[in-house]
Amino acid sequence: MMPFSKEYYQTWLLSLEARQLEVIEVVLKIEVEVYEIQKLLLEVKELDEYDNFIFGNLIFMENRFKNRLRQYYNELEGIDLDIAHCQFIISRFNRNNGDDI
Repeated sequence: MMPFSKEYYQTWLLSLEARQLEVIEVVLKIEVEVYEIQKLLLEVKELDEYDNFIFGNLIFMENRFKNRLRQYYNELEGIDLDIAHCQFIISRFNRNNGDDI
């Protein structure tokens, strides 16, 4: 017997999907920023005399964004796992016509 109902898992699934969309939005914004930083790095490298301080700061910013991306990708993996779990349990409830599993 499971202590949770089908409605519980449906509600949880909706909240997980909403969080997933929020995280994907943030990931996309960060990826755009990383792309822009990489463009700047290429432009700065092409200059004959570029400022090492600015170049170093750009690399530092790129690394910070990439670290944040890894964190968000890890969060997305966890969300995906929870979504799969909810979908499985909901399908079990559906097969049992809403009876306890």
